[in-house]
Amino acid sequence: MGMHARGFTLIELLVVIAIIGILASIVLVSLSSARNKGKDTRVASDVRQIRIQIESEVAISGAYIAGANSCITATDTLNALSGNNCKTLSDDITNNGGAVNVKATVASNSFTAYALYGRLPSDATKYFCMDSTGKTNSVASANTTVACP
Repeated sequence: MGMHARGFTLIELLVVIAIIGILASIVLVSLSSARNKGKDTRVASDVRQIRIQIESEVAISGAYIAGANSCITATDTLNALSGNNCKTLSDDITNNGGAVNVKATVASNSFTAYALYGRLPSDATKYFCMDSTGKTNSVASANTTVACP
């Protein structure tokens, strides 16, 4: 008597493929969530880096100066000039699906306080806020005050 090699039936193979497909879809959903949280972290990091750049300008000039060579312009916005460090960080936030806004009270090309609001890519209704005192908070709207609530 010869021994016959027995293989898998078509039904068994289809069941295994279906189970693998279900597991793969669960993993992909988890990875998508992790990717969005990573982008949120990057936006928060870029907002912190913009604050560091502003504070570096203060250390050099001795005051918060608004103008063409500063991070904050005389019109209460982030400097959009190419080559400016704040522009580079702002572009990185935008490229990751977020947005950044600044609120400062500018008078005579100087200001005393500011708040940076970075919109989080995972939820367009949430912002990471960091102000001139170093306070951070998660808020629901941008450009409301010069201090994080």
